[in-house]
Amino acid sequence: MSAQEKTIAVILTAPVELFNSQGNVFITLFQKKDFLVAKWHGHITSEDVIIAATAYEQLISQHSCAKLLNDKSDITGEWDDANDFLEFDWIPAVIDAGLLCMAHVYSQNMLSCSSEYELFLRAAPQLQVANFTELALAEQWLANCEVAV
Repeated sequence: MSAQEKTIAVILTAPVELFNSQGNVFITLFQKKDFLVAKWHGHITSEDVIIAATAYEQLISQHSCAKLLNDKSDITGEWDDANDFLEFDWIPAVIDAGLLCMAHVYSQNMLSCSSEYELFLRAAPQLQVANFTELALAEQWLANCEVAV
């Protein structure tokens, strides 16, 4: 398998759903052509973010994938408390596992936007990261994101 094939290898044959303590799905991970999608649902907490980030890290450490679409367009909740974990633990680990580009779709919820923007500031020096308010624009940017192989 060439490096390019490894970068875009199919790693999910079916969506992966994670549930919160109330039994509701708070994130669905699925594959779309050459990137993974993390589609968030409902009201999320810092604990939810850390659980999902850990699951994603484990997933790509087994099967490298260079691009992530982090779609939080349909969520509410403030999760600033997770940003230290994301900056100091998760980002270095997923970069080591092969993540190079992350497109982030903002929530319409003001508190969530604040947490999302803080994450962008922390991630931008280490990853190719871009923020969007429209899913189609995020997908387009991610499709064109340069991945060195």
